[in-house]
Amino acid sequence: MSYQQNNHGGLDTIRYLDLFFREAHNSLATRSFKDLVYASYIMAVYNLIAGESLEPAFVNCLQFSRAIAAWAKSGMAVGNELSYVEMLWQQVISSLYFIHREILLRGIEGRARIEKSFSQLFQILKEVQIFLPSESAISSLPRSMPTELICQKIKTLTIYLQIYFEYFLFQKSSGARITGIERDANEFGTNLNEILEKLIQLITHLSNIPDYIHHAYATPGLDGDPKDFPYSKVEPRGLKPTCEPSMRDTALALLYPFARLIQDLLDPAAATKEDVMKEIYNSAIALCRLCATFPGNAFHQTSMASLLVKRTLFWAGLILNDSLFPSGTRTFQ
Repeated sequence: MSYQQNNHGGLDTIRYLDLFFREAHNSLATRSFKDLVYASYIMAVYNLIAGESLEPAFVNCLQFSRAIAAWAKSGMAVGNELSYVEMLWQQVISSLYFIHREILLRGIEGRARIEKSFSQLFQILKEVQIFLPSESAISSLPRSMPTELICQKIKTLTIYLQIYFEYFLFQKSSGARITGIERDANEFGTNLNEILEKLIQLITHLSNIPDYIHHAYATPGLDGDPKDFPYSKVEPRGLKPTCEPSMRDTALALLYPFARLIQDLLDPAAATKEDVMKEIYNSAIALCRLCATFPGNAFHQTSMASLLVKRTLFWAGLILNDSLFPSGTRTFQ
């Protein structure tokens, strides 16, 4: 707060930082992990806002993640508090990821910085794997998790997916692996597939969203040629039946065909198996059809809707190219 007030660091900031380090040491000695978690969160946010370089932001976000892991493993986290901290972690890692994206897209500090950023992001993800839903929790859905918690776990999984998939693309484009991340390409592919599979399973247990997705897939192309037209209009559905479908509901629905699309594209036999290729085409078509159901006011309310549609249609367009799908219908501006 002293930094925000003065727009720069001062003596107050230095004193508070010194106090943090002394109290953090005491918290570790007394196993006061909860105190350390919230204090580390403030430090992570401070360094994202005011850090003089990228390195302190990564270091403090990693320390925040380690504090969470220690707190969770100690058994002292009770009730919904760990879920609340997971929400704080999502905000922190998302901010850090956008900084990483700036480095990647703008070429700041060169390739060495990009490789180091990937390595540090993976360190953070490794620390908080406790946030990932277990196989037993997924197998006992919906009894094991209410809808709110399922949505929270989906958001955490999408963060993992974004970073894993981005590294996969970086690795393929550069032809090299980053030391310390994943030495075995097969192991990395397995981890990515596990994230995709968990996403698919969680989304299918959300109220009304599976019906929304089903109608996007329920096309003439499902049993015949994916290029068959026309397709009936997809009716949007929301998590809350009594409310109008929101942008969040459409985003949740989009995640399912996107996860299936990537999962099928990662299949080594995709190019030779006709049934897998048909699934790839159907997922790409479903993505386009779901994009057309975005609420019209979503594009005026937030830039996220436009970004999500553009990125979705980019991936669908890589599959539905003109040579294979020469005709179609555009249903939205």
